[in-house]
Amino acid sequence: MKSIFSTVLTIVLATVGGLTMRQVEVPAPFLLGSLFGVWGAGLVFKNLRKHLMVALGLHKFVVIGLAVFIGAMFSSTLFSQIEAWWLTVTLMLTLTIVATMIGFFYLHHLRGYDRDLAIMCCMPGGQAELIAISRDLVEKDYVVALCHLVRVTLVLCITPVLLTLGQLSPESGLSDQMINSMPSVVDIDGISAGSFVLVGVFGYLLGIFFRLPMPHLFGPLLVSSILHGLGVVELPRVSEFVVLAQVVIGAGVGSRLACVDGKEIFGALFDALVNALLLLSIYIGTAWILSVTLPLPFLDLYLAFAPGGIYEVTLLALLFSLDVAFVAFHHTLRILLIVASIPFLIRRK
Repeated sequence: MKSIFSTVLTIVLATVGGLTMRQVEVPAPFLLGSLFGVWGAGLVFKNLRKHLMVALGLHKFVVIGLAVFIGAMFSSTLFSQIEAWWLTVTLMLTLTIVATMIGFFYLHHLRGYDRDLAIMCCMPGGQAELIAISRDLVEKDYVVALCHLVRVTLVLCITPVLLTLGQLSPESGLSDQMINSMPSVVDIDGISAGSFVLVGVFGYLLGIFFRLPMPHLFGPLLVSSILHGLGVVELPRVSEFVVLAQVVIGAGVGSRLACVDGKEIFGALFDALVNALLLLSIYIGTAWILSVTLPLPFLDLYLAFAPGGIYEVTLLALLFSLDVAFVAFHHTLRILLIVASIPFLIRRK
């Protein structure tokens, strides 16, 4: 009962924080709002800290759902375009490895971060996924969250500047069109809802059976990718689940932040900003060089390469009427590369 009460209380605080951030139009409002809402409540009301937590079962449910949605990005129509995108995909994946190595050198060798923590912090993509699984891999998951939140926020803040320099402006109404295009849970038919549950549960059980690392992530991800690639299923991204995932992940991290010394947080924020600037300079420079040498628009390349969250970057692509499939496909492959490499890079205790 205590676990249920604490989880409900934490989620309520997180939701209030998310709604508040949404009113002031903060990037990724429910992720940032839930994190800072729960964290702030714990800082202000010290007696509340012992009641702040997110049940492990809810956390795993969110990770399973995220894995299914990542796999849903693979469709038969996207596979037909791989031949045209092979060069940029290869460069993006190579650049991801290079950027990770540079970030790791800064955090581990120059700033003295633990090896596993440095790896989780310097990955240039997969914000929600890395924050979600960091809980199972490192002790200071709040540092991982800060690094990735700073990186994504920086991407979202820099993009309007690049649009101004490029003398481009967003088409009106596209943001509303994007939000309205994402179906609500009440719009999902029984078959789609059942398929989502079956893919998630079957993938999770398959991951356990084959003893995959982090079976609640890799099992559903593998099954969803295969089924969507073959065209067997086509699952939409449900707006409420996207919000729920942000709230649960942010709330879980925020509850840990509330018990951490403020000086340590300040140091982590500084390192996160420096690491994000390093990553952005690498990707922006590469996108500009490619736009000069290839018949591809700079902003398409920038958003496809930019180390932002896949949901946030895809939204930006829609807002500015760019090639959404091109951007989303590159980010999906980067997430798969990052997530698949974690078990080989992290030394499990």
